[in-house]
Amino acid sequence: MNMNRSVLIPFVVFLTLFASCSKSSERIQNSKLVKIDFELSHPSDFESVFDSVSWTSLQLPSNTFIGAVDKVIIHKSDIYAFDYVHSQSLYVFDSSGSFKFSINDAGPGPGEYQRPVDFLVTEFGVEILDATDKILKYDQRGIFKEEVRLPFNCDKFVKISNEEYLMYTKQSGNSSFGENVACDLVLYNLTTKENICILERSNVEIPFIQESNNLTNYKSRTWFSKMFSDSIFGITERIISDTLILEFGNRAFPSELLDINKYKIEDIMTVLNTNFDKMYHRPSLFESDKFFITGFNLSGQNYLFYNKINESWQTLAVDNKSNISSEGVPFLFIHYLDHNSITTVVDSNIILDAYQRQKRKTPEIQSNFMNFAKDLDINSAPVLIRYWFK
Repeated sequence: MNMNRSVLIPFVVFLTLFASCSKSSERIQNSKLVKIDFELSHPSDFESVFDSVSWTSLQLPSNTFIGAVDKVIIHKSDIYAFDYVHSQSLYVFDSSGSFKFSINDAGPGPGEYQRPVDFLVTEFGVEILDATDKILKYDQRGIFKEEVRLPFNCDKFVKISNEEYLMYTKQSGNSSFGENVACDLVLYNLTTKENICILERSNVEIPFIQESNNLTNYKSRTWFSKMFSDSIFGITERIISDTLILEFGNRAFPSELLDINKYKIEDIMTVLNTNFDKMYHRPSLFESDKFFITGFNLSGQNYLFYNKINESWQTLAVDNKSNISSEGVPFLFIHYLDHNSITTVVDSNIILDAYQRQKRKTPEIQSNFMNFAKDLDINSAPVLIRYWFK
């Protein structure tokens, strides 16, 4: 098993990352710093991370499709899968994969969303964040309840109390945060309308690229990061309590090439697409009692699995031609994390295509995959796959 030890350092004030963010710096009290040195990295294989794989076919109503699932939440054994772009719908299934209900309120009117960018599930129902500066609330059966307008534009949100949210906002210069303040992370109260800038934006202007899961909370702690940033911040009770640093060393993508004040967006994208061997952070943040997970780029999508208990870590490449389970199911990507497993929801054809690209197909693997594939609906029915940790 390829395991690497991280460097764990008690840290009081981490000012270098916040040289331009004095108010944010004041929030760092006794912050704990963890450094992950990727110069020591040796990619793990499937068997060193996972023990087994299980799957459940998700049963959609006729004439219904999911283009691509963007986010999955499992709440009280129910499965919530949201396709933000293609169908713009949230689908809910029970633990056996049977369809329960969907939310499909796309449109420009009141009580409708135009561009959903995030959602969450509470004891009271579902909340959907729309890019048109509003939150739509639904009950536990998916029935619309109310629409709440926001004073700023947000791309991601988490709920930390009945009325308080931490929100990732791209807006800058908003007077509600203070004159000439550009804020990345805002604490907002729906009742009092109070907003507090928890983390100001750095002076380096990089292109905004849609992050998949760069803001997440687990129990009393919220994690936040941005595309290309080597820093991941843990926030507890309005204080930056934890900082995780990804040290890519000589393989790091040169950050100076991302400055939009110096380079055109199309030139930056060209450089990104032609430097596959360079590493940069692609936040995909998840936490459980045992693991903290995020994503990074190195010749495609990879994941970092940080074991919080023994302070070790492993990396695993997505859809690697040799990363395949004994059941013949390849490692794809992560939508959800619990204590014992990770979960992804994908179209059946994606699984079949990924399997065809695999190199390590023993007779046993081929036989096991045939048993798995016979239950797949190749007419685009989604499948929930769970990868169980060792």
